[in-house]
Amino acid sequence: MSELKVDGPPAIPPPDRHQIERLNSLYRIVDETPSGGGLKARLASGVRRLLGRVLSRQQEFNAVVVDHLNRNMAVGVEAHHASLKTIDWIGGAVDRCEGAKDEIQRHLEALLARERRNDTAVAALAAQHEELRAAVGVLQQAAHALRRAVENPKPQIPNPKSQDSSPEPRVPSPGSQFDDLDSHKYVGFEDQFRGSPEEIRRRVEEYLPIFEKTNDVLDVGCGRGEFLELLRERGIRASGIDVNPAMVEV
Repeated sequence: MSELKVDGPPAIPPPDRHQIERLNSLYRIVDETPSGGGLKARLASGVRRLLGRVLSRQQEFNAVVVDHLNRNMAVGVEAHHASLKTIDWIGGAVDRCEGAKDEIQRHLEALLARERRNDTAVAALAAQHEELRAAVGVLQQAAHALRRAVENPKPQIPNPKSQDSSPEPRVPSPGSQFDDLDSHKYVGFEDQFRGSPEEIRRRVEEYLPIFEKTNDVLDVGCGRGEFLELLRERGIRASGIDVNPAMVEV
């Protein structure tokens, strides 16, 4: 049988064939040598036969032990082969697990990078949403101002000092020409920098205990009316005033 060769020292040493071969040759106690024709040879042959009769039981025992060792030797060689195959399989399984671990680690890093990109995109979308909300607020207030201008046009007052009896159109002063525009711009400014109505509600809600069991509360500078809404929800009658017509419209 050829020697097994493995890379590195094996986990289980192979059986020692050298000792088995020595047992196979040394288990005989009395050698069976052919007898010669001389007196010395005949005497030696007689002594061997005598010793063979005396030590036959020992030699049978030695033969049984050597046979048992030879059988175990074959089983040991097969077990050694099987153990080497098992070690190789375990080594391959460990390598596959390491490869899978590296693949999972790379996949996890890719997911984390994608999550960071998604967070950045969401933050950008949130900023754009705030800008859009402010712009929509400005447009809404401008629409309110235009609607008020259409529904309630300002009467033209004739000039009593004019010699012509026909009324002249009133030219608005620069200060009054942009009042409505400035009003709804201020509403948009508050939406952008002061906070949304929901956020203002949360801020002023802490003042509600002061107004418990009261009525006819006047909110001077009520703005968009967040505090008035909180009072109404608690059954407190309240009114508000503000110099900004766009705020009053809201």
